[in-house]
Amino acid sequence: MAYTFVQEAHNVTFPATGQPVLSMASNVTKGNLLVAWLTSSTSTNHVISDFINSNPAGVDGGVEQLGWIPIKFQQTAGYGVISAWYCISRRSAPLSVQFFDSSTTNSGGLVGVPANLAFPACQILEFSGNSLLPLDASTVALGTGTTLASAVTTTFSNELVIGIGIGASGSTVSAGAGWTSASGGNFSAVYNVESLSGSYTPGLVQSPSGLWGAVSISFLPATAGFTISGSLGSSGSGATVIVVSQTTGYMTSCTADGVGNYITIGLPPDTYTVTPQKAGFVFSPAVSSAIAGGGVTLTPLHSDTFQRPDENPLSDGGKWTAPSGLNTGQLVSHAVESITTGLPNPNAFWTGDGAWANDQYSQITVQNISGIGQVFAAVRSNVAASTTVYYVQTNAGAVQIYKEVAGSFTQLTSVTAAITAGDKLALAVIGTTLYALKNGAVISSVIDNSIASGTAGFMLYVPSGSITDAQVSAWEGGTPSPGSNVTGLNFTPSALNTNLVFTTLATDSMQRANESPLSNGGTWVVDGSPIPPFDPQLQLLNNEGTLGPIGTVNTSGTAVTWVSGLKFSSSIVAGSATVKTGMTMYINNVAYPVASFNSATSATLATSAGTQTGVQYNLIIPTYAGPWSAAAISENTGTPLPNNMWAEIQIDTLNSAPLSWAQAGPGIRITASFFRIHC
Repeated sequence: MAYTFVQEAHNVTFPATGQPVLSMASNVTKGNLLVAWLTSSTSTNHVISDFINSNPAGVDGGVEQLGWIPIKFQQTAGYGVISAWYCISRRSAPLSVQFFDSSTTNSGGLVGVPANLAFPACQILEFSGNSLLPLDASTVALGTGTTLASAVTTTFSNELVIGIGIGASGSTVSAGAGWTSASGGNFSAVYNVESLSGSYTPGLVQSPSGLWGAVSISFLPATAGFTISGSLGSSGSGATVIVVSQTTGYMTSCTADGVGNYITIGLPPDTYTVTPQKAGFVFSPAVSSAIAGGGVTLTPLHSDTFQRPDENPLSDGGKWTAPSGLNTGQLVSHAVESITTGLPNPNAFWTGDGAWANDQYSQITVQNISGIGQVFAAVRSNVAASTTVYYVQTNAGAVQIYKEVAGSFTQLTSVTAAITAGDKLALAVIGTTLYALKNGAVISSVIDNSIASGTAGFMLYVPSGSITDAQVSAWEGGTPSPGSNVTGLNFTPSALNTNLVFTTLATDSMQRANESPLSNGGTWVVDGSPIPPFDPQLQLLNNEGTLGPIGTVNTSGTAVTWVSGLKFSSSIVAGSATVKTGMTMYINNVAYPVASFNSATSATLATSAGTQTGVQYNLIIPTYAGPWSAAAISENTGTPLPNNMWAEIQIDTLNSAPLSWAQAGPGIRITASFFRIHC
């Protein structure tokens, strides 16, 4: 269903200051597309809210938020700053929208207090016929003059294109030819629903000329894109199905219905990873891959196998036609080749069966391509003049799509692909999308709306060398159709097994004399992968597994001087030990509270440590679990533990700072008084 304009509200008179409020004259409709924009002269923190005087960072007071999504946010243009948002209406109800600035705190964070805008103008528009994933593309252009080329590309037909302008001081901005003003007044957004995909520039005209800006936005229609669907079984009802593009990272999701069926819509052609998730369940397979809209199906309507006596020129009873001044080439030993090197080169178009549909394809089978010879498949050619045509060509290991319009050539796309004898090279056009195919597989595509109709055929070119350097052994043409939706991508859910039986194979109560590093007669070993690389090993200290020595120091009363290992730091720094007032420093396995950090090599204790030289030190830190973490270790019992295992730790000390953690596994990163490994 194509988009239809429903209603709008605006305030485009540029009041000196204020917090504009817009109210729709009629209720908005659930599921419709809402688009809003705001300009102001000095604001840098534009905020939009669909509930009046609410806290933009706070509670909605029981009124459902629409969830506005920024499109082009706070673009500096012309008179000031322009922002745009969109959302899908979540309810059929009255709608009032407030726009405002938001001041910042000393730390730079937004505060939830609406602030006045300077010279604001704003508008909100409602359209029916939207997609659930509507935004396609957006651009912004800045410049000086009466018009701006802010072109936006649409992927599908029947997309909605909107243009918004912010003019110079004292200017007016109005709709250009062929575009509709949403309000009929100055500075209103303009829009069009474009029947074909391609590149469009909303018509905005400024008077008088001056510095200004324009934002262009395109929205996908409800019928755009492809779908992936399947079943998760009745136990999969309510599951979330996450779909992620493997090429762009684009992500969307859907929820399985009451019987476990799911469907994602509006997907661009791509390869996707599909992952179902539901608490308490695992799925088989856990992840699957699907190609939505991939490929192009070619349905032949016309063909020539060239299995007949030689012809000069190629004719097949008059079905092949050459443009004026050119030739169709010659048929020699069941292959078509040039009559001569250089120009005129063969341009053969199939005209024997009447007019072609606008969606068409041409496919050639390569007999030979060598030297600097080239072969071309062509569509939508103006046969009479041969100055307007789309074609795909081979060129030095690349396949390129070109257009020729009124004798002017433009390369549209190029992809590295070797074409050799026996390969099939095709060009298909569906609407305004062109596809290059090698042996039936799409290798590149591009959107262009320059040529709407014409005839399919092929061309050859051998600038020099032998006329056999470019030969075609078969041709076909017909109707292409785009790739299809993915159906039947099913997953089987299974409830997680929570009834596990645990058998103890290894245990360590740590009730023994201190060890540095932790050893227990050699059963504890470093796993060889400390994270980060400067992590210390663990030690056994006062019947606790804790961080091992991280260096050596000298002491003289309360003075501590670094000797080796990690130096001191007043903050978390890689390769240093964090030393702060209130921490506990273990010196030669005796605890001393830290009074102060002095430098990278000096600290002061709260109590005397006497005179000691080159003794080991460590830190027990109430603010940070540092220095960073201890190296992971595992217990070497002499018998390898099975792959299915579990670990249990009894935590003695673990502070609540963000950088503190205890990790149980076939190793430990903890301060603990009891440790066991089970399976």
